[in-house]
Amino acid sequence: MENVLLVGVTPDAPPLIFKQGGRIVGLEAELATALAKELNKSVRFLELEWNDLIPALLENRIDIIMSGMTITAMRQVRIAFTSPYLKTGQTVLAHREDLTKYSSTDSIKKTNRRVGFLKPGKVMGDYRKL
Repeated sequence: MENVLLVGVTPDAPPLIFKQGGRIVGLEAELATALAKELNKSVRFLELEWNDLIPALLENRIDIIMSGMTITAMRQVRIAFTSPYLKTGQTVLAHREDLTKYSSTDSIKKTNRRVGFLKPGKVMGDYRKL
């Protein structure tokens, strides 16, 4: 038996887990690599469809899921989670036309929500898939 940590991923969630230059990269890829090192194993990423991650874990085809999976009561019935290693707020991506219900950025601020904008054609860091 190989001394490999099999990590199930759906690499479509930058900056957590995504593909860049044909490689799986991101925060969770780095955490998986560090975990494998701590366990004296090498890491192997298995790309799976999102809906196949939990079944693959239950069928022992992978050792761990590291793919931006949030903890829900329904998922906790089927699989065990660690303590969260990342907590994020909710994010919404919307077309400018969808925001017409707000009269100004000040009216958005009054909702106690934070809003960020990305100019068309601009790319954040090395993340090419936005």
